[in-house]
Amino acid sequence: MNTEKDQLGLFDVPPPPATEQEKQVERVRGKIQAQILAWFQQHPVGHQFRLIDLTVDIARKVPSLAPDSPGRILRLLRGEGILDYKVVSRAQSLYEITEVPE
Repeated sequence: MNTEKDQLGLFDVPPPPATEQEKQVERVRGKIQAQILAWFQQHPVGHQFRLIDLTVDIARKVPSLAPDSPGRILRLLRGEGILDYKVVSRAQSLYEITEVPE
């Protein structure tokens, strides 16, 4: 049985174990990523939205969600280049979709 450690080269360093926070983010991501992507696909490029609109819609589908989770996963997906938006007004929490995932 080969483990990840068996597949490392002589000078490769194994990745550190996931922190508790990373585990929690992945758990939440598994619950809501598909809903966030679907929400973006339902709106055209140029659509402006407030984060609360996305949060309320996702919370209807996943009721046991922490209030900041949709925003956190949204930022994560943007950072990975899966979707994109720009900040129109940080004070008003207003965003605009600039790229819709396929």
